[in-house]
Parts: sequence; C-alpha cells; structure tokens
Amino acid sequence: MVAAVAGAGVLAAGMVAAVPGAAAAVTTLTAAEAVLPADAAANPDPSLPSVSCASAGNCTAVGTYQDSSGDTQGLLLTQTSGTWAAGEKAPLPAGTAASQFVSLSSVSCASAGNCTAVGYYQDSSGNYPGLVVTETSGTWAAADASLPAGAAANPVADLVSVSCASAGNCTAVGYYQDSSGNYQGLLLTETSGTWAAAQAPLPAGVAASPSIYLSAVSCASAGNCTAAAEYQTSSGPYQIFQLTETSGTWAAAEAPPLALPYGQLSSVSCASAGNCAAVGSYSAPDSYTQGLVLTQTSGTWAAAWAPLPAGAAAVTENVYVNSVSCVPAGDCAAVGYYEPSGKPEGLLLTETSGTWAAATAPVPANAAASPNASLWSVSCVSAGNCTATGQYVDNSVGQYHEMVLTETSGTWAAAQAPLPANAAASPNAGLNSLSCAPAGSCAAVGTYQDSSGHTQGLLLTTTMTLTQPTATALASSVNPSATGQAVTYTATVSPVPDGGTVAFTDGTSVIAGCAAQPVNTSTGQATCQTTPATAGAHNIVATFSGSASFASSTSPVLTQVVTTTPCPSLAGCNLHGLNLTGAQLSGANLSGANLNGANLTSADLSSANLSGANLNSANLTSADLSGAQLSGANLNSANLTSADLSGATVTGANFNKVTWSNTTCPDGTNSDADGGTCTGHL
Repeated sequence: MVAAVAGAGVLAAGMVAAVPGAAAAVTTLTAAEAVLPADAAANPDPSLPSVSCASAGNCTAVGTYQDSSGDTQGLLLTQTSGTWAAGEKAPLPAGTAASQFVSLSSVSCASAGNCTAVGYYQDSSGNYPGLVVTETSGTWAAADASLPAGAAANPVADLVSVSCASAGNCTAVGYYQDSSGNYQGLLLTETSGTWAAAQAPLPAGVAASPSIYLSAVSCASAGNCTAAAEYQTSSGPYQIFQLTETSGTWAAAEAPPLALPYGQLSSVSCASAGNCAAVGSYSAPDSYTQGLVLTQTSGTWAAAWAPLPAGAAAVTENVYVNSVSCVPAGDCAAVGYYEPSGKPEGLLLTETSGTWAAATAPVPANAAASPNASLWSVSCVSAGNCTATGQYVDNSVGQYHEMVLTETSGTWAAAQAPLPANAAASPNAGLNSLSCAPAGSCAAVGTYQDSSGHTQGLLLTTTMTLTQPTATALASSVNPSATGQAVTYTATVSPVPDGGTVAFTDGTSVIAGCAAQPVNTSTGQATCQTTPATAGAHNIVATFSGSASFASSTSPVLTQVVTTTPCPSLAGCNLHGLNLTGAQLSGANLSGANLNGANLTSADLSSANLSGANLNSANLTSADLSGAQLSGANLNSANLTSADLSGATVTGANFNKVTWSNTTCPDGTNSDADGGTCTGHL
C-alpha cells in the first residue's frame, strides 16, 4: 500500500524563483509486513524498538519475535536499495547454546552493511551477560558484552543504546550488576573494531549509588560522545546526569539545575562535539510529570522545563519528551506528548538558534475528537526539515493508527501511515522508531494487528524528496559585443544544486549547442559560448532544469546588445538604427550613446542614464522610461506613443517634433488629457 503525502509549500516544477526560498518536501509512504525467520510462531508477537539508516534505502531494524517453541529470539531486518529482506534470527556468541530469551534494543549503522546492535540474552547457565551483534560487510556475528572488573557472576547486563561514528568505532551504554549486587552504568567503547568496557563515573561530589543506569548515547565523531544517565540518591529518588566523552576520555556532570526529583532522560542527540541536546522528564512526589530539555553549547550544559503550547498549564498536565534530533548545532526537534485534561496530545518542540518553542502536533484528518495522540521518535535531515512518528485514535473504529508528521521549512503536516493489505480493520498500530538518511528518505518501524488478530512487525519507508527552490542569475562576458565576436554566457544557480542542466535561449530559440549545459556541482555555474551574427537586441534567458533535490528556475532577461562595430561600453556607443525591440536595459548607462533611428519599441529603459544621448527619430513606442535620466538628450522627431516618462529627469532635453500619444508625462499626467502633448509637463 502506498500513500502520497505532500508537505507544506510544495513547489511545482518549472516555477520561476526570483530568490531562493524554503525547501519543499514530497513524501511517499510505503508499508510492508516484516517477514520473520522461518522458525517464527504463528502468532510471533514481534517488537521493533530501533531502526538506523546509513543512506537512503539502506536501513537496519532490530527487535524480538517469538519462535515456534515459545522462546524470544533476537530479530534482524535489513533494507537494501529500498527493499526489505526476510528477517534473520540474531546470532549468539560462539559456543553458546540456544537461548530462551534474546532481546535487541538498539542499532546504529555507520554505512550500508556495517551496523552494530546491542541488547542482552540468557545463556545456558541462566545468566545475562549482555549482547553485541556486529554486521561487517553484510555478515552478522555476536559476542558477549565486555564488562568491567568486579562484575557479578550473573551481571544481569543490558545494553540499551548504541551510536556508531564510523565503521568499527561505536559506543554502547547500559548497565550491569557488580559483585556487591549494585547496578552500575556500563560504557562500552569500540575503537578500530576492538571493544573495551568501563564503569560509568558519577559526577564529582556524588556519593556511591546503589543503582546507576545509562539510557541513551550519541556520538558526533569517534571518541566524542554524550550519554544520558540517572542514579539513585540515598533518599530514593533518581537524579539525572550526563557523561561527555572528549577525545576518548569520559567525564560525568550532574545536570543543571541540581535537584530534579525522579528525573529520567530518554534521548540524546549531538550535532557536533560539545553541542548536544538531551530530553526526558522529571517530577516531584504526588505531582505532575514535567518535560525536561538539556542543551549543551560548546561543552556547557543548561537545563530548562520543556515549553508547552500556548494556553497549556505546565503545573497541571503531565508532559513526556521521548526523542530529540539535532541538525545542525542549536537547531533541534524533540517530540513527545502532554495531557491536557488527561487526554494526550502530541507535543512538538523546536529549537532554533538555541531557543526552544512548543506546538501541539497536528493529527490526520480522520482523527477522533480526542485523538489520544503521542509521538515517539523524530529524525531531522536539516534545520526545519524533520520527520516524526507516533500514533493516534481515528474517528471510525476508535482504534490506534500509526501516523507520520513531516516538517518542511518549519511547518508540520500529519498523515495516517499506510498499512499492509492484511491489516485488521482495528489495527492497533503504532510506530516506535524512526531514522532518516541525510538525503531525506527514512524508515520507521513498529507493530500492527493483522486480520487474524496476530501482532506483526510494521516496516514503513518514507521516500522524501526535498525540493529546494533556486534562483538563476545570468551574466555576459562582454556586453555590448560586435557581430562575429564570441560571447560567453554564464548562468549561476543558487543555492548550488546537486546536478541538473541549463538551457540558454535567445528570444524564443535555443542557442545552438546550449540546450542542456551541465551545472557544476561545486560552483553552481553553467556556460554557453556563442557568436551572435545579427546586430540588435538579443534577449537571453537561462533556465535551470531542476534536479532530484532542487527546483527549476529561470533567470531574468539579459539583453545582449550586438553592434556592427566594436564598442567598449554602452555609454557613447554607436547604436544607430539598431533593432532594440523589447531590450531589457533598466538602469543601463547609455549616456552619450547614438540611438538615432533605433527601434526601442517596448524596451525597458527604466532608471537608465540617457543624459546627452541622441534619440532623434527613435521609435520609443510603449518604452518604459520611468525614472530615466534624459538631461540634455536629443529626442527630435522621436515617437513616444504610449511611452512612460513618469519621474524622468528631462532638464535641457530636446523634444522638438515629438509624437505624443497616450504618453505618460514626467509629472504623471497623460498627454491625451492636455491637448495631446506633454509640453508644459516636462
């Protein structure tokens, strides 16, 4: 099933863009049932908590499913060039007997076919050692998680989040139990393919804690990561803190403000080293849960309550912030939900240049009056261009449906995501995790109920085409030029596109050899070399074709003036008798030029400098001379029928024997209203 969803501001192909504007996006949603391994139970009850896309159409999702023996197995699903393959049972470490319980909770892909997934499993002794599953060039292998010295014989280890800066350079976080029975934070770092484990440090001044948990990690580059964590205080509540790795060394700091009762961080995203955002929630006993936003700028953290939409009461509504994505530093999006009157509404948080703002998430058109909307995951490809996923209740069967929100240039739009053909009428569907490749295409994963009442894995591919408006400028290497003289036209497309061609036209005809000149993807320029053979006005236009990610655009008209004899500039140039019909010469310097007998019908000479120019017997029918400088110009016997002279400076100009007819005079009056002449209004 395929549904097409258009984001705000879709730009039609061929539209002329005078200046670059905001990007538009068209997103196509395609849903598929996750094909499970051959040993899956009839009711496999899969769970898909995580997906990661290395590039458009190349993604990996992980989770669990029930096999035919009733055991829980790890699940690996791989998308290659846009096609999802049948799922694989996650391998176990060498020499390990079959496990009754395997769970994968997070995956990160540095490149297509090179991913790392983490979680835990139960070994043959009933212990839980923690699990790392690594894909190298498309082949998966498993290993026990390395643990720090002092880990318990049964460490009850769980790795809950992983981030890979590059292939073979990853960081995973979670927790394990030490020999004293306390839970410790676990930092697992892979450097050039070799893993090393460390116990997570606590912030300075914090006493030892009986329970420390690391919940999320994001790596801006190898050796530069940030992890979200929490620890239990001596009085019982959990406090949040963050760990920052700088050039391979970890340090811990308590999140400001220092006293946040029952705090929890759910997600972290780093745009660059030292520039991250973390989100979560905190609450006081017998009080409402509030959203929390931590922002790191150049290594320094600041904390704030998550803002709420206008009119929402922060002290009477539960707020949960579940996911954050930052591209670039200082420009992030976070999603979750809040509960006005106990009824959930989707929450959108947007950070722009370091300042956070909130809005209620839109819902699809078929949402119930109380949609019970919630958002679970967000991924951004650039500032103001993000995708979020979650669920809502529709108005027909009152069941949960999955939804996709697309942000285009800061404006969000919602759509119900499609479902596979075997979905139940009441699918109870939702999307848990989302990952967008830099090019804009995304994958989202979740679950739905089929027509047999079984829970199935849901794979949603969003093929997003970001269409950035462009502007095309046009310049000539020499203007005016003489007949037989070579001229190079240069079109410059901005912003620099990722491909496309430019067509150069002279009037209505394409210039020979210049129908599709390639655009240089480094400079945005395309060129056309030609030798005009005919004297007069050549109205040149450059049209950019557009590309996969950039809209087409057309330049303003450039008038190439071609003379019979060489002329260094238009000022003082001999343009006697030339056909300059429709010439675009606004603002041009034509002072002292010889335009005697020239045909300037419909020419744009607004604001042009024509001081001292000779325009004797020139045809200026319908010419635009508004604001032109005509001081000392000779217009003896010129035809000014329907010409516009409003605002022109005509001091000392010679208008002897001029043809006045429907002429707009310099003072704005019309010649036909005053005896058929502008005399007296000059």
